[in-house]
Amino acid sequence: MTLFSSLAYAQENPPTWTAPCFEGPCEYTYEDADRSIVIQKITGDQSAGLLIDVQLREVAGFRAGAAAGDFEALSSMAQREGAAPAINADDYSTHKYGIIIRDGQCFRKHGTTRHMLAVLPDGSFETVSDRTSQPLKELPQLLQAENVMHTFEFGPVLVENGKIVAFSSSFDVISTRESRREPRTAIA
Repeated sequence: MTLFSSLAYAQENPPTWTAPCFEGPCEYTYEDADRSIVIQKITGDQSAGLLIDVQLREVAGFRAGAAAGDFEALSSMAQREGAAPAINADDYSTHKYGIIIRDGQCFRKHGTTRHMLAVLPDGSFETVSDRTSQPLKELPQLLQAENVMHTFEFGPVLVENGKIVAFSSSFDVISTRESRREPRTAIA
């Protein structure tokens, strides 16, 4: 699964974009009438990453694509979809867990301990980390009734309401061993 924003052509009245969500030098910028993309490389203790600030004129520009077949490189998916940028997402085709909604259509509903990110019709995000209050059979219909565009199974939630969330030892989906390097994607 890939999150992407497709390329578009400039229009007569381009919008004014707000400053990126981070300060400092940028390695890449792109702007057209439908999107502004600013990328900053960050390095840390034996790690490196990218901060990507994406601003969209229309929420429809935030889309989720799927591999053609069992596996497709992210670069191939991005080229096929005309995406800029494209990032890896929840890898839903390799596991059977959770509720998967794409473009408002429910593809799967299965129990999970993972957390969920829902992309709402206005482009805002909502996380669901406690699923005990809503029966599994009802949650997909509730999300679709709220016109949720996409859901992504992930976790754990790291920051909520501006505060760091304690990492629960019962959250066993990812490895926490220092000797194991695994790429990660965060979205906010």
